[in-house]
Amino acid sequence: DTDPTRAEGGQAYSIRVASGNALEMTVTKAADFVMEYRVEVSGDLVQWSDDEDAIEVITDSAHQLVVRDRTPLVGIDRRFIRLTLTVE
Repeated sequence: DTDPTRAEGGQAYSIRVASGNALEMTVTKAADFVMEYRVEVSGDLVQWSDDEDAIEVITDSAHQLVVRDRTPLVGIDRRFIRLTLTVE
């Protein structure tokens, strides 16, 4: 039995600086659970955005989600990206 609140079997996500100097998150989706995957980006940890003006979806398949922040890391001090999972 697999517990979706515990990390088992390796890393479930990665974050890197992609081409265009933007944050990119790759998530391996859980096969055993139906979940809503919500990625948000922020410049200040207060206001978060998840709309298509802020995030580009590169891949959204049954097994993987890859998203890229549309704000490049050029001329800004910091940028944040987070993932929220909701078991349905």
